[in-house]
Amino acid sequence: MQLTSEVVRKSYDDLNALFAVAFGGHIHNGYWYSTDDDSTLHVAMQRLNDLVIEKVAARKGWSVLDLGCGTGELARQFAEKSGCESVGVSNSQVQMAEANAAARAANLDGLAKFQFADAHSLPFPDARFDAALAVESLCQMEDRPRVFSEIARVLRPGGRLVVVDFAERVTISPGQKDFLTAEQQADFMRFGEIGDLFGRAGFHLLESMDLSWNIPLSQATMLEAIRQRRTELSAHYSAEFIDTFEDNWMKISEIFEKHMAYLLLIAEKAPL
Repeated sequence: MQLTSEVVRKSYDDLNALFAVAFGGHIHNGYWYSTDDDSTLHVAMQRLNDLVIEKVAARKGWSVLDLGCGTGELARQFAEKSGCESVGVSNSQVQMAEANAAARAANLDGLAKFQFADAHSLPFPDARFDAALAVESLCQMEDRPRVFSEIARVLRPGGRLVVVDFAERVTISPGQKDFLTAEQQADFMRFGEIGDLFGRAGFHLLESMDLSWNIPLSQATMLEAIRQRRTELSAHYSAEFIDTFEDNWMKISEIFEKHMAYLLLIAEKAPL
């Protein structure tokens, strides 16, 4: 299967109820302080949000772009905690409708805004934003160099970009790659290409945090969350679908743990 925007859109539309029931407002891995940290999945997911907000360091009056924002939990927290304008984009109409409804319910619709858009061709003028972030979304974009160019275009000179995503540290086989594309709708960055991806788009890497110990913790606790909410999920999906999803999750987890790094990357667009 080839990774395309349409494939990713359909996946998120189809799985939106599963993510909402099992994970709440977060659709990303958690952040545990160490392998001995016994924090819950919700606490760890929120902790990752807090870390991203800290690293973006947005101020009141800033505009922050969230690429692949899901149902908008992180963008709403930016608006609430930083007082900045947060604009989330996704190619899922289902998620955008939920994100805007949640922003209105929280009286944040003046600051937290969401719209359907393709990251390969962002509907914003040059230098529109002070900062941008992408949390586990670049891996689902078919032409990353083009996306990086678009991010650079809509960021002001000196603007900050924060990325949290997986990177292939140990080469995966063609069969594993095909499986991840088909079941995860993802094609991951290679560890050695990260600097070039940022550099060609005019970004300078300021900081890199290796959070790879969170991979097994996240995969295990997320799978357990799905299993614990199986009865609720059965209102949306067949038993066969849930069984297949769990089986694929375990196979994906094994590939992640053996081959992937989990990184937080902070970069700056070159100033004038």
